[in-house]
Amino acid sequence: MKSDEKKEYDKTYFQEHKNELVSRNKEYMQAHPEQRRKKVERELSRRRTIPEVAEKARESTKKWRKDNPDKQKESLVRWKFSLRVQVLTHYGHGELACVMCNFSDMRALSIDHINNNGAEHRRNNASVKAGGTNFYLWLKKQGYPEEYQTLCFNCQIIKRVTKQGSTG
Repeated sequence: MKSDEKKEYDKTYFQEHKNELVSRNKEYMQAHPEQRRKKVERELSRRRTIPEVAEKARESTKKWRKDNPDKQKESLVRWKFSLRVQVLTHYGHGELACVMCNFSDMRALSIDHINNNGAEHRRNNASVKAGGTNFYLWLKKQGYPEEYQTLCFNCQIIKRVTKQGSTG
């Protein structure tokens, strides 16, 4: 354990050289993504397994969110976008595109229930009733069940019309 004197010295040194240290660390982490991933995994593991660390992390996160509502909102928007990209790409067979026509404008892509049981699925699963982010998160947590695919809205309509036996 560090002595109080050493802790105080480290704190003062960091404050005096903060910009340089942060910049150097950022450059290193960008140049060594594997090291960054390992560091993040170690920290997340500590947060999960050591109750005191987990509680401190929760409090710190709560305070940051309260003090930085704009950054919190930006972070949430980026996270939701990233989740949507991950799920649509997975169900697009590794591509962010419709599996039927290869259309790739993300604004018109969605998840399709291959077995046409989406309404039933929403009725029976409270966690996915709202759709959107909740549904994408549910899919990811379930390990990406196989009965889904990425379709554009045009192909969704064509599929529905074809299923109904109508052409227009």
